[in-house]
Amino acid sequence: MEQFRFNLKVAEDLYLAMPMYVDKVAEKLFEVLNSDREHIGKYLDFVEKTQTIEDERAFIASQLNDQAAGKSYLYLIIYQGDLVGTINYHFVNHQHGRAEIGYWLHSAYTGKGLVSRCVKAMLTIGFESLGFNRIDLYADVENVPSNAVATRTGFKFNALQPAQVKMHGQFRDMNQYIMLKSDYEVSKEN
Repeated sequence: MEQFRFNLKVAEDLYLAMPMYVDKVAEKLFEVLNSDREHIGKYLDFVEKTQTIEDERAFIASQLNDQAAGKSYLYLIIYQGDLVGTINYHFVNHQHGRAEIGYWLHSAYTGKGLVSRCVKAMLTIGFESLGFNRIDLYADVENVPSNAVATRTGFKFNALQPAQVKMHGQFRDMNQYIMLKSDYEVSKEN
């Protein structure tokens, strides 16, 4: 894990890591993404835009620049020493204490509770370190696993957002989930 600058242990053999070297991470991240395009791209449109390692390098570099400016925070999901996905905060607004969380995971690692554990770790980072008051999570209405992650990690369903995103040439409905800092603090006490 020498190519990462920060490692947070989430569980045994499960870590969140910030990328340190763009080139090394881009190659590995592209390899993971490229090997599972159909699964990852079903609900995430960035997959079809990421066609080369250069595309991945540009994405990581932009994320690191945005992170330096406090606009987003990218973490890599490392399981049993392998990079298996990403989780991030985007649309960060420090003035209003808000951010949106997003993630993807290679299909070979789904069904193990990895994303739920990573989301819980990100809630701790967001509320306790970054000072957020509200974190939003959006899930395509047909993405059953992501909707389950939202409810399993304590997010409250807020609203159906009709035709919120256009993906693969179609407008898609999204479920909006919200976690407030006050709800997070209550869940920690229980």
